[in-house]
Order: sequence, then structure tokens, then C-alpha cells
Amino acid sequence: MANGSFLHYITPPLIHKDLKSLNILLLILLSIAILLCWIVASFCIDDPISLFTTEFTEPGGLYIGSYNSLESIYVNTTSECAAFCIQYDECISFSFIPLFAIKGSNALCIIDAMSNRYERYPGGGGGYYHRLRIRDDSPYDAVLSYNLTVLDHGILVKRGLFRDVIDGLYLYLTRNYNVDNILYWYRKRAGINPPGQSYSGWETALQGSVSGLFLMGAGGILRWEEHSDIRNILNAVVSGISQFQMNDGFMSAFPPEEIILRENPNYVTAWQTHGLLAAHKAGNPQALPLLRKGLSWFNNNTFLPLFLPPNGGPETWNPTYSPIPPGYPGGTGSPDQAWNPNCSPFCLNHHYIYLQYQGMIKHSQMALSELGTIEDLNILLNLYQEDWWLDELINLNESAIWLRHWYPHNYELTAFESYLDMYILTGNETYLNAILGGWQLFVDSWIHVGGSIAINEGSWYPPKSYFLDHDGNPTGETCGSSFWIKINQRLHLLFPNMERYVYEIERSLFNVIAAAQGRTPTMDRGGGIRYFANLHGFKDGSQFVATCCEGQSSRIIGSLPEYIYTMAPDGIYIDLFIPSILNTTVYGSQFILEQLTEIPLMSLVEILIIQPAPVPGTLYIRIPIGILLNQ
Repeated sequence: MANGSFLHYITPPLIHKDLKSLNILLLILLSIAILLCWIVASFCIDDPISLFTTEFTEPGGLYIGSYNSLESIYVNTTSECAAFCIQYDECISFSFIPLFAIKGSNALCIIDAMSNRYERYPGGGGGYYHRLRIRDDSPYDAVLSYNLTVLDHGILVKRGLFRDVIDGLYLYLTRNYNVDNILYWYRKRAGINPPGQSYSGWETALQGSVSGLFLMGAGGILRWEEHSDIRNILNAVVSGISQFQMNDGFMSAFPPEEIILRENPNYVTAWQTHGLLAAHKAGNPQALPLLRKGLSWFNNNTFLPLFLPPNGGPETWNPTYSPIPPGYPGGTGSPDQAWNPNCSPFCLNHHYIYLQYQGMIKHSQMALSELGTIEDLNILLNLYQEDWWLDELINLNESAIWLRHWYPHNYELTAFESYLDMYILTGNETYLNAILGGWQLFVDSWIHVGGSIAINEGSWYPPKSYFLDHDGNPTGETCGSSFWIKINQRLHLLFPNMERYVYEIERSLFNVIAAAQGRTPTMDRGGGIRYFANLHGFKDGSQFVATCCEGQSSRIIGSLPEYIYTMAPDGIYIDLFIPSILNTTVYGSQFILEQLTEIPLMSLVEILIIQPAPVPGTLYIRIPIGILLNQ
């Protein structure tokens, strides 16, 4: 064994007696082999190896740190290289470099003892393998259940504003999305020359997010009413994702080695999860097993500790130093850390991923599904959960919202969703108390008149700042209201008789979500989605560039009927007064109810119960807070 400043070789015996010369020889040969592989990959390997393919699953400890030394050995197969790696507890990755036959060996096996290096050697002549994390795929059942149940079908919106909004989503989806364009990046990643073209805008950087956007909206609509055209597109998209899913489970449109880049592990993968769950609820049989396999790949990924948990803590973010948070590319000049391109893509214990907390929702929602596992929960408990933040929220510390480190944004609310899921999954009241505290902080200081969210990213949003102009402080982002609706829905399910939660849902739906839909020249609502709900000046322009707000609006509008009624163990809650028909089962008997109303355009509410025979049960009718205040 010969030591060097970077490479550390283990060589077979009797090949060369002069180790120093051997080191030089190996370096030269390795360089030549890499160059030749780059030029003529087919001579180096018959079957190019997928970057994240693994041939071993034996237990091994995770050890993350510097990669200042490597060890190597001549081998003939990747299995031999894997066996060499497994003998070291700290080895979680190796590189297999095919060579022209040298002393009877076909390849050089390089052990990467520390795995914060992920890139493939140049060209197609080698592969990088990572050791699988130990994961527990045992089924998991939630400890608690909600006091009310969300309905997945049996509600038809008849007319009025909400009917127009749902029809607008249908037009938006059918006019703008087709199978070939949605699957463009999936096919490209699979090495297929794809028909169609990539959508412009966010899809070019967040490849595959459009598939989540479409499935969220289409899967939502199809829960309530049948449309053969979007059913066909939905089924074809799910089938395409399944077709291009890799053997090890990887399901995304971007290459697997890019799981640690940009917002791929959180934003994009969360959208896929929302979309496939919506497709599952709409009756597609492939969606949930596909998603299970994909998230199991994620749960198995060695690189998770490199970007999770977030580099947070009770210290607060100070945008005076940089508009980009510390540790994020470009976030230089920070007092506690600076981005160092020499250790790209990772620097010390800092993290490359923006807004890690937005990724929690995919694991909590998967854990609550029929195929949830213990590992889905373990990822949340061990890698995403931020105890310091939960404590700050419980103590009503305002800095936990607008100065959290890192990074303040209305996307904090999607983590609130997940922590409420974790309360149901575990029964740990810390999660509930933290989110009740966070809810109060938002209500007190970051909710505009009308219900839109008064905090965004990249600038200062002090308590009660309530900015109206968009010069440096944009506000009222549609995404924030989408998350706010889902948080208040969960709280309503926990506390059915707390009317305030339904009030927050109602004003967010009317004043933000419905208002976000753009009109076409023919004045229908299929013309795109607005990013911000402006309270001053002109309406924000509607967009069709696959923004986050287009996706989250599709998620909410697709699920819109479920906010009108909820099921109680002993009957029905009427939460919103929307012209609609409910057709469900109460105590084993069919129950049909129709609302005839145009709230808020008129004050009269008429409810018809259409029953051939009496059905036992209780009908809970909400009295809105506005009526009580005006009495």
C-alpha cells in the first residue's frame, strides 16, 4: 500500500515491486483509460452502467465527510468491486473503471470511502455505484385518525363561481397539455429521441414537474366527474412514467445523478407524489405502486445525509449579507459560511438544496397511503424534522417565520401540512402544538385582508408588514394560499366545530384561488394562472409556463368539492354553501342532499334532502363568522 496526498492504492501482489513507480504507472494508465473511454466508449464496456445501479445490499454504516483518499484494486467484474467495498464499513460508494486488459484484469475498482463526490468519470466507459441505505419497508399504520373524513367522490358542483372555476381548470389542462410534451424529459432520460417538445419555463430546469402539475389537476377532476379526454391523457402519462421507471425504482424525468441538484429531491419529487396520489384516487391502478417503488428508491439513497437535514437552527437569516441564503450557491459574504466553488457541489456540512422543508410532504403523504412504510416516517424523523423550529413555533417566536434559517418563505406552510400528518402518524402532540403555534403566528402577522399570504421569498417581511406594492416585496403568492387551505382543512378534520378553520378555507378559495384564474379572449377561465393575488393596482398577469402556482392551483381546484362537505361518524358537515349535490352513504343507507344557493352573491341558503326513506344521522350546518359578527 502506498500513500499519497489524494490517491491511496491497494495493488495485487507480485505485479510490481517498486510501489512508487507503480503509483505513477497507475496514474498514467488510468488517465489514458479515461481518455480512451471518453473517445471510444464502446471499446471500454459492452453495457454502459447506470450511474446509480447497485449490485449489493449488505448493511453498512453511513459515513459522510471529506474524500481526501481513495483505495483501489484490479478487478474483472463489478461484483468483485462491490465485495471489496463491503469489507469496509465506511465504504458507501465505488467507481468501476474499465481498462484494456492489464495483468489479466479488466477494470480498476476505486473505493470512494466518503461519498460526497457523485459525478461520473468522463464519457460512457465507467459507472458510479452507491451503497444502499438500510431501510425498513414494513407497512406502517397511523396511530391516530381524524374526527372527520374527506370525501373522494360523490360531490357534484352544479353552477355558480365554483362550477366556472372547475370548468376553467378543465380548459386549462386540455388546451395546454399533451402526452408527448409531458413525457418529453422522461423519454430523453431513457435515451429515446422524444417526440413533442419540452414545455418552456419551469419545466426546463425542474424536469418532470409538469407531469405532477397535470396529474394533480386531472386526477382531482376525475374524482368527481368523468371526462374521457383527460382520463386518456392521465392514463397515458402514468403508463409512460411506469414504462421509463428504472429497474431500481427511480421514477423521475431528470437523470438519477441529479437527485441532489436544484429543487429535484423536494419540489419536483413532491409534485410527482401529489400527482400520482391524485391519479390513484381517480382510479388509476398503476399510480400508487409506481410511486411506492420510486419513493423507496429515494429512501434508499446514500446521498440523503448530504442535503438533509437543512442547515438550520435558532440563529436567524440576515438578508443584509446576501439575498441568497448561506450555503446556497451564490450566498457569499455570510458571517457563518460562504459558498466555495472549489468544493462544489458540497461545502463542509452545508447544503445545496433550496427549501428542503418543501420535500417533507411527499413522505408524510406516502406514509398515510395504503402502501406507506416505516421508512417513509423514518426519513421524516431522522432527516427532515427540525426540532429547533418546532420549539420556536410552540413558543410563538416570530423569527421562526420571517427569519428562519434557512429560508423564510410562504413555502414554510407546506412543512406545516407535513407536521400535521406526522401528528396523525405518530400521535406526538409536539407536532400539533407547533403547527397551532405557527398557525397563530401567520394569522396574527402574515395574512392579508381577504386571506392571502403576506410573506414571500428573497426579502424582508417583518411581522405585520403587509406590503402591497411589488417593488422588492411581492406578496399574496397563490402557492401560499394553496398550502394554507390544506393546513386549515386538516385542522378542521381535527377540530370539527372550530368554524375559523373553514372560514380560512373559504376566503382563500374565493379571494385567491378563484381570482388566480386568467380569462381568455372569449372570457372563459382557461387562460392560465396568476402567481400573485395583488391587492393594489392591477391584477397580476396569468401565466402558462408551469409555475409553482399553476401546479398548486391545479391541486386545489381539482380537489375543490371536498371542501364543501365532510363526513362525521354520525352524519354530514356542510362546510361551504355552494350549489351542489352530495350523494353518499350514511349508516349503510344512501343519502342525497342538494344545496340551492349562490353565496356570496345572495344570502339565502336552501338545502334539500332527497330521500325515499328516513336515514338516521346528524346534519351539521356551519354558521359563518361573518353572519355572527353582523347580527
